[in-house]
This record gives sequence, structure tokens and C-alpha cells, in this order.
Amino acid sequence: MNTDRPTLHLVYKVWDEMIEKVKTTIYRHEGKKGDERSIFYEVVYDILIDRWTKNSTPLHCIAHSLNPRYYCSDWLTEVPNYLPPYKDVEISKERNKCLRIHLPSTEERKVVSQEFARFLGALDDFWFI
Repeated sequence: MNTDRPTLHLVYKVWDEMIEKVKTTIYRHEGKKGDERSIFYEVVYDILIDRWTKNSTPLHCIAHSLNPRYYCSDWLTEVPNYLPPYKDVEISKERNKCLRIHLPSTEERKVVSQEFARFLGALDDFWFI
């Protein structure tokens, strides 16, 4: 996509929507309700998540963490299980991994962590609407 606008959030959104569509299709085909267990869906879900994990790099997690869209109440209430990136354990783990790779100095990581905390504090004032 050739654009000057950020688009990474669209990849995450489309991926989430695709997983929901796959679940809906499988459950409809099996005649199951949403609260019932589908072993086939669980296998497919694990494959999809494994593929996502291979494509999602620590750098993606940093970009995801720094996108104000993911802290906006409109986005957070769009789907019941959405979390702001700093509360998502996997994203936080990968973000920290990226920081360790690119900032070998503990002091540098401390400064960046403080800046990230200030970023989150600024979002409290402007994005949690």
C-alpha cells in the first residue's frame, strides 16, 4: 500500500476480523453456538495464531504500542477483548525484547521506558475519551 498515512493498525484489524469470520463459518457449518466447543476451530485457530506469531516481530509490537489509536476508547470498546498495548502481555513482552535488541545499555532502556511512560501519561489526558 503506497500511502503517507499509518496502516499497520489495519493489518491487526483485518487479522482479528478474519479470525472471527473463520470461527463464524466453522461454527455455522458444524451447527454450533458461540459458547460451544469446536475442536476443529481450535486446531484452525492454533494454526492461524502460529502463523501470526511468525509474522509479528518485536518491531511490530513497538509500532503497535506507539499508535494512539489503540488507546482510544472507540477502539477499545469495538471488540470486548481489546486491550491497550501496555496491558497486553504478549505485546509488552515483544516490545521489551525489541528494546533489549536495539538498546543493549540498561541506562538507555531505562530512559526509553521513562519516555514510554510519559507517552502513556499524555494519552490519559487526550485519548481515553
